[in-house]
Amino acid sequence: MISKIMSTPVSYAANYYANNCTPKKNSTLNFNSGLQADTVSFTSKVNSIDEIVHKAFNKLAQNRKNNGLGMYLTTSNRVNIFLQETKLGKEAKLTLTDGIFGDKSYANFNISRSIGKHAKITPADEDMPIKEAKSMVKTYLEDLK
Repeated sequence: MISKIMSTPVSYAANYYANNCTPKKNSTLNFNSGLQADTVSFTSKVNSIDEIVHKAFNKLAQNRKNNGLGMYLTTSNRVNIFLQETKLGKEAKLTLTDGIFGDKSYANFNISRSIGKHAKITPADEDMPIKEAKSMVKTYLEDLK
């Protein structure tokens, strides 16, 4: 004779299903967090001043003459660019012509770089702020060929 029933097959199956066949508390997929982590950007990378100056000095290195200093002439954004090295691999003079630079049709800049430091761009004209000089150099040297 059966004196006590411990569990019924229905309750056993329900408990087994609840414990083994349903997702655990923290195992749900959060699709929003996955999309935030895996987004793709199609914007182009903006070159920094240091990268642009490095590229300009590479152009000077490719065009060095017998005396050891390089010179580079090109046209970019409807402006003529004249880049001349003054110290081997460290300093250069940049002249932009045939554009509108304030009340002049030219602008002169001194560009210097050294290992472990950021590139330094100073305008030869004292009237021009350094921030404006950096933006002009970045604009016109950004797409050197």
